[in-house]
Amino acid sequence: MSEIKNENHIVIDGWMVNELNLKGNELIVYAIIYGFSQDGESSFYGSRSYLSKWCNVSLPTIDTALKNLCDKGLIEKNKEIINNVNFNRYKVSLGVVKNLYRGSKKSLHNNIDNIYTETNINKKETLYDLVEKNFGRTLSPLEYEEISKWEDNEITRYAIKEAVLRRALNIKYINAIIRDCEAKGIKTINNIKKIETSENEPILYEYDWLEEE
Repeated sequence: MSEIKNENHIVIDGWMVNELNLKGNELIVYAIIYGFSQDGESSFYGSRSYLSKWCNVSLPTIDTALKNLCDKGLIEKNKEIINNVNFNRYKVSLGVVKNLYRGSKKSLHNNIDNIYTETNINKKETLYDLVEKNFGRTLSPLEYEEISKWEDNEITRYAIKEAVLRRALNIKYINAIIRDCEAKGIKTINNIKKIETSENEPILYEYDWLEEE
């Protein structure tokens, strides 16, 4: 991971600016690390040189950005020794992200109709493409294997969109929604809307699974 290709991209979410008050180099560095470690298990294994190329700044400037993000508690640094050589690995502090997105169920529910309309579901887009686009990163081999078990239907696509809405960009979270819908006999988005209407509560899922091993 050293060169930046024309097709490479990063995803900068509004909450990184509005809630974390990040800007400049720190914003870009955080977004890159978040893209690689948001599943709660992975870490950013890239080099400082890779980050410097994205920010178009020197290595000492990147070192400062990384230190500032660590000092703010937004990322965590772990050392890994390979062949007697020390490597720094970085990952986002999920506790910060979880607290940001435990917001009002009501406000999330207000957006459901706009997100899950049939016109917003691109049937030509594979499940792999849909997940990669919304996760803002390349999927791991294990994630590809897990997605291969999914049926390509509107409930699965609903589960992906629900994960995006809740900022729980993780295959485990999507699986939990799919299993819950299957257990409740939910087969269409209309079934979900009927349940929400009758119970006066949206079907939403908390982050409790993140603490489970």
